Amino acid sequence: MLNALENLAQARVAIIGDVMLDRYWFGKVERISPEAPVPVVQVRREEERPGGAANVALNVLSLGAEAHLLAPVGEDAAGAQLTRLLEQAGVKTRLIADASYPTTVKLRVIGHQQQLLRMDFESQPSPEHGENIRATAHEILTGAGALLLSDYGKGALQAVESLIASGRAAGLPVLIDPKGRDYRPYAGATIITPNLNEFQAVAGTWTSEEQFLALGREWRQKLQLEALLVTRGEEGMTLFTENAIHHHPARAPGRRMKQDPDSSVVPRLPVPKLLQRRIGRAVADFRMIQPGDRILLALSGGKDSLTLLHMLRAMQRQFSVTFELGVATVDPMSPDYDPQVLLPYIESLGIPYFLERQDIYERAKKHLLRPSYCSFCARMRRGVLYRCARREGYNVLALGQHLDDFAESFFMSMFYNGEMRTMKAHYRVREGDLRVIRPLVYCRERQMRQHAEEQKLPVIYENCPACFGKPTERQHMKELLAQQEAHDPRLFKQLQRALQPLMGTGLEDLHFEDEHD
Repeated sequence: MLNALENLAQARVAIIGDVMLDRYWFGKVERISPEAPVPVVQVRREEERPGGAANVALNVLSLGAEAHLLAPVGEDAAGAQLTRLLEQAGVKTRLIADASYPTTVKLRVIGHQQQLLRMDFESQPSPEHGENIRATAHEILTGAGALLLSDYGKGALQAVESLIASGRAAGLPVLIDPKGRDYRPYAGATIITPNLNEFQAVAGTWTSEEQFLALGREWRQKLQLEALLVTRGEEGMTLFTENAIHHHPARAPGRRMKQDPDSSVVPRLPVPKLLQRRIGRAVADFRMIQPGDRILLALSGGKDSLTLLHMLRAMQRQFSVTFELGVATVDPMSPDYDPQVLLPYIESLGIPYFLERQDIYERAKKHLLRPSYCSFCARMRRGVLYRCARREGYNVLALGQHLDDFAESFFMSMFYNGEMRTMKAHYRVREGDLRVIRPLVYCRERQMRQHAEEQKLPVIYENCPACFGKPTERQHMKELLAQQEAHDPRLFKQLQRALQPLMGTGLEDLHFEDEHD
């Protein structure tokens, strides 16, 4: 079974399940309605994306496999749009339309990156519609290497027992993303993949790791599964098989990728899955990378920018949107900072590299007694980077600030400037020709530190020209937040939620659709 799953990337995967159209309305909120105490959203942009099993099919494509999707839809505009989006992406579709069944649509209204409302339009398909799915299943099973059943509880898998039997009879591994509190219909599948809450709803609660492992073994046997995979969020995932239990921590590095014959001789570093997920979510939430972007990464040599470098390289291999990547380092000409150690390392990666020398050191010393000297140096460095990007033809500048930086900037702005603001996750510079992105906005500093230490990255520890070994207001704020986090471990999760509207300030004005027609 495990060998079959490892070969999925080269396989044709049959997918059956509940599909939906995810619709997003983005806008501004500038007033409260006089009719009721609700915000008035001025809609500026609309997006539509495949959701449910349709999104699963896109994920299968991103792994390099061939995706064949069978699902019920309505005989309506939403069903036609979903078909167009999937076919444009390369999914082979067999969507069975029914005039009496509306396509499931989830509409989200978002103002300043804050979701204000979700409306669901859905109903259950008729028994006849479900029977048509069962009868048509053989068409996509023929020649498939695996069957993936994606259950969102919308009725597409009414005959799930029959579909499992058909898949196993064809000699295919049957993978199921389950739904609901009754897993008995999934009996006989190869593997099911509930998350922690879903598994707890079925198996009951536990008070220790030993009890959890015992329940996992029990339910794998009870459902006659070859494997049970319980995803556990930031705790990773646990795989139960007949002969063993394997736990995979979320922070464990990913496996090394095979090198292309023409690629650099330096092996690609493992990518921590948790970091990868958080960066991917930030890139999607703030629409950071567009097709054809030329991204210039500001590389100080610190743990954050070096980690971001390897994350962006991984995204180039795995991301469905193509973009180019270059690297620039600003040398402030400080005696405590020597970027020369970066030169052979970046050269070995085969990435365009630009070393920009600017005497920031002497100019910054004049500002060391001012509370704003950190921002002074940051502005100086960004100015150098803007000039480099324009000279070399890059349209996006990537910076390595993480969630800790965003939180520290917020409190510094409140304490010293009397303003509720922080850095922006994605914005356009005043001149309009460059965009600035911060893909680490959802990541914690300690994650970058751990990755840099595990992978032995060539970190330059004294790399900030604004500090030169002297204490800063930012360091004081870091210590304050660390003390508070010791009392409340949820602090940064709550701060991320609270800062979300400030992080997305100005995003609605970027108008990407006009740039890439």
